[in-house]
Amino acid sequence: MPTNAPIKSAIEFKQAADKTVVDSRARFRQALCCVVEQRRGQYPDERNCEDILHDLGDELPLQAPWQLPAASQQPSNLTVILVSGVLWECVSGTVNPFGAGKGEEASAADYDYLKPHFPVVEVVKVAGRASSKYNGKIVADAIHESVLHYPNNDIVVVAYSKGAADTLEALRQMGEASAVPANLKALVTTTGAIYGSPLGDELDGIYKTLFAKLPWPSCRPVDDQPIESISRSARMHWMADHWNELPKGIRYYSLGVYDAPENQHWALSPLSKHLAKFDARNDSHMIYSDQILPESQLLGYIKADHWSFVLPFNRNKHPFWRPFFNDNNAFPREVLFESLLRYVEADMSEANAAELP
Repeated sequence: MPTNAPIKSAIEFKQAADKTVVDSRARFRQALCCVVEQRRGQYPDERNCEDILHDLGDELPLQAPWQLPAASQQPSNLTVILVSGVLWECVSGTVNPFGAGKGEEASAADYDYLKPHFPVVEVVKVAGRASSKYNGKIVADAIHESVLHYPNNDIVVVAYSKGAADTLEALRQMGEASAVPANLKALVTTTGAIYGSPLGDELDGIYKTLFAKLPWPSCRPVDDQPIESISRSARMHWMADHWNELPKGIRYYSLGVYDAPENQHWALSPLSKHLAKFDARNDSHMIYSDQILPESQLLGYIKADHWSFVLPFNRNKHPFWRPFFNDNNAFPREVLFESLLRYVEADMSEANAAELP
C-alpha cells in the first residue's frame, strides 16, 4: 500500500479535494423522479422518489431549467462496465450488481430491462479476495477487451464499493503505461471506497486470522489484502499519492449511500451502529463523506444499506441466500440504474455539445 504521504498531508488532500466536488443533486433528483414515474408498475420493489433519495435540505437549486431526455428506443453507443466489491465473486452465481436477480447463469437476461437503449452491459469478474492492485489489472484488461469488441462505443464504468478502489487503480496502471483508451469517458462510483472505511483498519487482522483461511472454491484467496485495500489509512494515502497522476479527460460521478441502522439488514445493523462512533450517516461499511470522488458530480445519497441498493438477494430463489439476505433487501434497482445511465449519457452529451465550436 502507498505510504508516501504523511497522514496530515492525506487529510489536507481530502479537505481540498472535497471542495472540488460539484453539487448535481437537484439535477439527478429530477432525473430519478422522472424515471420513477415513467417506470411505475413495471418492476417489483417500487418506491416513490422521496423514499429513494435523502433530502438534506442543502441542495443547490437548478440554475436553469433542465429535463431528462426521453427514453430512446434506439441503441446507445455506451458500453457499461460494472465492477463490484469485496467477496462479490463468492456470490456471483447468485446475484449480479444492479441485476434483476437471475444470477450469473442468466447474466445477459439480468440486464434485459435496459434494452433496447442500453444493450451492452458487462460485469467484470474481479477477484473477491484480492487487493486493489491485483484487481486493477483485471479491470484494465476488461476495459481494453471491451474496446476490441465495441471500438466505436464510449465506455462508462460503474463501480460499487471496493470496485471503485479497484477501478481507480486500473486508471493509475493504464496511465502509467500510456494505455488509456480514448473512448473511456466516465467513472460512476456507488458507495465507493474512495477514502476507505474505519472498519477496514479494524477488521483486517480478523480477516487475515480467520476469514482468509476459509475454503471457498468459488473465490479463492489471492493475496490476503482485500480488506487492507479499503482501510481508511490505505485509501487516504493512495488518494493523496496518486489522484493527481490519474489520466485526464474522464468525467466522474459519485452516488453516496446511507441509512439508519433499523432500516439495514440485521447483519449490517451492528456494523452501522459501530461506524456511528465516527458518523451516523453510513451504510454499515462506508461513511457517507468518504464515498465521494474529487472533481466529481455529487448525484445524491441513496436511502439504503451497503447491499440492498445494488445486490438483489431478495429476488433470488436460492434456498440459502434468499432467506438469509432477504431482510431489508428490497429496493428499486432497475429504476436507480436506468436513472444513473440516462443521466450520465445526457450529461456527457451536453458537455460534448458545449465543446463544439
